[in-house]
Amino acid sequence: MKIKHFKTAFGFLFATVVVAFFAPMAIEMKFVPIPLGIFVWTLLIVGILVPFSALPIYLIFTSWLGFNYKSVVLAAVVAVVLVSSFFVFPHMHERSVVNGIVLAENGSVTLSGYLHGFERLIAFALVGFVAGNTFYFSASVGNES
Repeated sequence: MKIKHFKTAFGFLFATVVVAFFAPMAIEMKFVPIPLGIFVWTLLIVGILVPFSALPIYLIFTSWLGFNYKSVVLAAVVAVVLVSSFFVFPHMHERSVVNGIVLAENGSVTLSGYLHGFERLIAFALVGFVAGNTFYFSASVGNES
């Protein structure tokens, strides 16, 4: 039983590193190496958020569906999308422009702003998918099923 808890804790740590590595790429919408300083800050933030977001969602999904591939990956995608949805959409600033596209104007988010946010949300869903796979395969190694 203790080995199972160790594998689960290791899986969460490994998935945290994966999310911290890929999250800046999802924000930037570019698949490029990130600077070490940004990775460290992202790792710190993700490490703080995991106990409050990913762990409860994981516990709920696995209590409903059991510990299996589908429940773990679905929980990871939901956790990453839920947390990232708070900051991928443009805030209602006076004006927000990215690459010549107006995301917010006069305190209102434009349709382009919402589309840009949904594109980033899809990128975060992919990050959650990768993190869920990482967690599942690291936490289930050696289990007889």
